[in-house]
Amino acid sequence: MLASSLAAYHMNIVNAQYDIEIFDDVQIGSHCSIYSHSTIDLKKGKVILKKNCKIGTHSTIMPNVTIGENSIAAAYSFVTKNIPDNEIWGGIPANFIKKV
Repeated sequence: MLASSLAAYHMNIVNAQYDIEIFDDVQIGSHCSIYSHSTIDLKKGKVILKKNCKIGTHSTIMPNVTIGENSIAAAYSFVTKNIPDNEIWGGIPANFIKKV
């Protein structure tokens, strides 16, 4: 599923082999990678980007991850776990920073 209002900037990689669901008002910075199938560790599964979430530039979202509504994955993050609604996460691997 692809939202009707999506802001995705240039140089992004999206592997949707096992489904990616993108809700309205999602923003994806440049040079991001979103994988529903990882050839590194062979993980696979749906990625969900909920309404109004933001993915910072140069971030990587791995399989079986949901980015919650109004949440932010900070720039240069490696996201391997679900980010709950209304939270900011960042780092390698991404961890909780604060509530929005």
